[in-house]
Amino acid sequence: MLYQYFPVRTRARNMFVDDQQVIDEHCALPANVKIDKKIIPVNIDLPNITTGNPQTIDAKIAAEVLTVPGNKQWMVFVNGFSSSIALWAYQRKYFLENGWNLVCYDQIGQGESSRPQDVVYSMQGHAESLDALLTALKIKDFVLFGLSAGGMITQEYAIRYPEKARAIVLASTSYACKGKLKLLLDTFENILTSALPDQDKLQLFYQVLVSNIFSGSFVDSFQNYMAELIHANVTRNTIPGLLGAVKGLQGFDRRDDLANIKVPTVIVGGEYDALFSLTDLEHMNSVIPNSRRVILLGETSSHALVVEMFEDLNEAVLHELQRIHVGSGNHFPVGVENTFAATAVPEHLSLSLNF
Repeated sequence: MLYQYFPVRTRARNMFVDDQQVIDEHCALPANVKIDKKIIPVNIDLPNITTGNPQTIDAKIAAEVLTVPGNKQWMVFVNGFSSSIALWAYQRKYFLENGWNLVCYDQIGQGESSRPQDVVYSMQGHAESLDALLTALKIKDFVLFGLSAGGMITQEYAIRYPEKARAIVLASTSYACKGKLKLLLDTFENILTSALPDQDKLQLFYQVLVSNIFSGSFVDSFQNYMAELIHANVTRNTIPGLLGAVKGLQGFDRRDDLANIKVPTVIVGGEYDALFSLTDLEHMNSVIPNSRRVILLGETSSHALVVEMFEDLNEAVLHELQRIHVGSGNHFPVGVENTFAATAVPEHLSLSLNF
């Protein structure tokens, strides 16, 4: 494949440094940041998980609004599947220091937000609750940055509310539930509806999920972290909530609506993403007007780019947003190569992240 290479090689040290150094350098927020924690009531219709009939749900969305004096632009982070605000630990400082105010929020079924039972967390419901949140916060002229399932919600939002977002970023995602993702979600449904004890269901669910998200080298390097990550998710998630999220993703298919995404779009993916192929990104790039495509390269270019290649991802997204706003789409993807070679990997490294 032909690439236009990113003009500035990033450091790409990623996780292969002392943990306190990682936290201080990449996660410690600016001293002048203001963090407002919000709980926003929303009223949405979600399908009953058995009958499909709509149910009106009174829910609450938990959000954090981060502002820095002088920052004029707004970015809204849209979490991935079974995630939380903590997913963006390695993005927040970078974008705050580069002129952006941020909105981070937990979707229905995530983190501190409501987790209604016996309903499907539909893409329409996610888009409507996101719009209700931004309306309540009076946030306008924003960029949506969606990862994985969050990228699907971002597409849904851009199609349903074509005049509201300034631009969108679609990272590690696709335009439909198909292929490996469909197989994975069907497996999740089988696990969650099986006769296994609930604790065993959750343990197996997250073992399968983690094995599909990270690269093999990352898993080998941070085995203790993988175990901690699985344990944390088993502890704080519920089977009804996970089943509602799985059902919501299984029906997603916007392949016939991509051309209706009119806002400038940055499409980012990893060369070795186990869930989404590079052809998915190529198709989105070819159909969405004024879109740019970035492919992160190297053995750690997995589905979890926000962690494994966070420096590359952050710089590439910022760079491409700046280019796309002057009307510059691309036909050949921009390639970003991870050139950092780790000399020593700590045996025990506690990462500041909780999916």
